[in-house]
This record gives sequence, structure tokens and C-alpha cells, in this order.
Amino acid sequence: MDFTTAQWLTFICFGIGLFIFGHLARKYDRDLQQRIANKYPDEWKRVNVTKMGMKGDVMRASLIDESIKNGVLKEQADDETISLHKRSKLFRLLSPACLVAATIIVVGIL
Repeated sequence: MDFTTAQWLTFICFGIGLFIFGHLARKYDRDLQQRIANKYPDEWKRVNVTKMGMKGDVMRASLIDESIKNGVLKEQADDETISLHKRSKLFRLLSPACLVAATIIVVGIL
């Protein structure tokens, strides 16, 4: 099956969106983690080790989410931390959405 020009352009746009949103999600995650590590070192230690004693690399985003919703970071009312968290979460959702859209375009053509 052949791609039309419009399908190629749409696929390329979603690919670029995936790259941009993925990059922005990683950037805001890093910024959020650095802010928590610098401003709240005790909470940073807590989100880096899970209850099972594992390193927090895999679970860090979930642990930070939980702390912002119900934990120490909620009590701080730090607008910058909340803003970084919202941006990070938004771009973590948009990045896979672009991947799904690009996949649907390709599968729909085949």
C-alpha cells in the first residue's frame, strides 16, 4: 500500500510531536526532581527508595505524584513545584498520544 502525501505529512507531524513532547516531559521531570532534591532533601530521600527497598528510579514519578497529592509536598504549597509537576504530567500524557496517533495512521494504511 502506498502512502499519500497527506498521510506522510501527518505521520511526520505526529513523529515530530512525539519527539518534542517526549523531550519536554523528560526536561520537566528532571527540573521537578532537581527542585525537590534541592528544596526538600528529606522528601527526596523518601521518594528515592520504595517500601520494598528498591531504588526509586522506576517508581519516582509515581512517588512524587503521591507526595504532591497527599504527602509532604502538598503541605508545602510550593507553586513552582506544583507547576513543574503539572507540566511534566501533561507532556507525559501527550507523548504517548502522538505515538498512538502515528501508529493508527500507519496501521490504517496497511
